[in-house]
Amino acid sequence: MTPGRPADEPGPDLGAFEAALRSLAPSRPGLDRDRVLYQAGRASRPGRPRLGWPALAATLALVAGTEGMLLATRPSPRVVERIVVVREAAPAPAVVQLPAPPPTPRPTESGLGLTERDRLAGRLIRFGLDGLASPRPGGSDGPGPEPWRASSRRLLQDELRQSLSPGDPS
Repeated sequence: MTPGRPADEPGPDLGAFEAALRSLAPSRPGLDRDRVLYQAGRASRPGRPRLGWPALAATLALVAGTEGMLLATRPSPRVVERIVVVREAAPAPAVVQLPAPPPTPRPTESGLGLTERDRLAGRLIRFGLDGLASPRPGGSDGPGPEPWRASSRRLLQDELRQSLSPGDPS
């Protein structure tokens, strides 16, 4: 760019280049695209036509049609009635005596189960949190009362009252 000249105005060196480009004429292409594609298509198909897929399709159509005709024209099955006379009764099968299974242990008298976990779950269901035994004084929970026990009991009782109350009419 020359100082004092606008940016979109060509300079003197570009004018000569522009004149040289105008004097050139485009050459004719030596490659015809349509002709090349036509020849490629002919080359992909050798002298005799391929009959593999059409023959297979015709064979499968013939098989399907034949099976359909056989199914449609098939005779109904014949019903054969026979009278069978039984002269003596079949012997009764031998009865095998199995040993009696061992008696199942009865639940404890409170009916809460056999394992400690079952008994604990039964007490919890039957008596709520009050049914749980209080921890031993020298337990791993540390000394002092458990503050969560009273609050959880209140929360459980409040939730039970809410679920059992009929509520206001809507």
